[in-house]
Amino acid sequence: MHFAVIDIETTGGNATNNKIIEIAVVVHDGQKVIKTWESLINPETYIPSGITELTGISQSMVADAPKFYEIAKELIEVTENTIFVAHNVRFDYSFIKSAFSDLGYTFTRKQLCTIQLSRKIFPFLPSFGLSAISQHLNIHNPDRHRAMGDAITTAKLMELIFKEVNAVEVIDDLVNMGIKESKLPNNLSLQDIQSLPDTCGVYYFKDENGNIVYVGKSKNIQKRVASHFSDYTEKASKLQRLVYNIDFEETGSELASLILESYQIKNIMPEVNKAQRAKSYQYVVFCYINHQGYVCFDIKQKKDFKKNKKVEILSEYSKITIAKSRLNAYRQEFNLCDHLMEGDALFGTPCFHYKIKQCAGACCSKEEVSAYNERAELAKLKLKKSLDGSFLILDEGRTKGEKCIIAIQNGQFYGYEYIEEALFQDTLGHWEEFVKKYPDNGEINQIISKYMTKNKLTTIKI
Repeated sequence: MHFAVIDIETTGGNATNNKIIEIAVVVHDGQKVIKTWESLINPETYIPSGITELTGISQSMVADAPKFYEIAKELIEVTENTIFVAHNVRFDYSFIKSAFSDLGYTFTRKQLCTIQLSRKIFPFLPSFGLSAISQHLNIHNPDRHRAMGDAITTAKLMELIFKEVNAVEVIDDLVNMGIKESKLPNNLSLQDIQSLPDTCGVYYFKDENGNIVYVGKSKNIQKRVASHFSDYTEKASKLQRLVYNIDFEETGSELASLILESYQIKNIMPEVNKAQRAKSYQYVVFCYINHQGYVCFDIKQKKDFKKNKKVEILSEYSKITIAKSRLNAYRQEFNLCDHLMEGDALFGTPCFHYKIKQCAGACCSKEEVSAYNERAELAKLKLKKSLDGSFLILDEGRTKGEKCIIAIQNGQFYGYEYIEEALFQDTLGHWEEFVKKYPDNGEINQIISKYMTKNKLTTIKI
């Protein structure tokens, strides 16, 4: 087992907007260093003064350095058939993968994070940053915040880890993402899982006949898929038996992944999702016209609900308390009758609010049907919607310079699409021409509403 211990210096902390300015690789077999390789990189962009102060790497130092594409082949060769190791591997790996992606190449390596590894091997340490752990374990770093200095320090940390009794077992578990080969479906390998993107999106598990049996979403597709084959739950066991192939769609936007997952589950109704979805949204709020002509509302569990052409489903809920709370809120807002808000079993007898003059008497036929139903129709519209107004949500795209546009029209989810950021202003006035329209889906309205209450999003009124 060979390890490519890697460290990079960059123009900033995010791979989407920043570039690599230095890279170092220490190839290690767990006992000793086999070879080293390093290079400054011309980022073809400005190096902030704070980065120069931290690393000592200035604009003049990289002016004549090779550009990333000039060292890309050598980097592939030096890391081939190795495990990509870094202290906070997600950072280094994301930059290198992004740099290769800009060249149209998919860079894929098994990964090992020495922060995670150190937490398991040395759980007694108070801190796991590279400086802190080096100090605790007496590892000397002669060139902190330079790529080779940090890479060598990380390699020395690996050597100390390998001296521990359970090191190999822990490393295998982390590299293989907790997956036991015996738990993988026959047609899938660890390499198949590790080649999946570690980005946000929706994934599809297919059976031997190509039928989609499960749809899921995650901010990290690779990590989430791996978890299905390391769990010991009943659902995991079922997937381990059924899955033959895996497909995916990157979304960039987490909200878009939630929307796409909901749409695909409703559209495809995969075998494994059916039971899961029934448990997630067990209650429906619906309406109907009673024999006297009044609009009535009621709540039932899906398992007890009988579809009827005269009955209209308005929304779905995970808890009956949430459904009742919404109904009660609209009862107050539109001055509706208690006895018509949860069925009409008590119709014909005055409700409590009629007695205290807060109900016009629909419950005992004292209010005209047309007057009452006018307000009930407004409540119906609100129950169908969990959003207000018409606006566009601007979220992360799948690639640099791209935005995800999620459209809400008259309080209803309209659809979403991706567009180049540079073209957005020119197309804003006719967004309906490029945003794909989706079928009505009350569940998606609730997903968007809930997401917006928890996350700060950029919106534009339309």
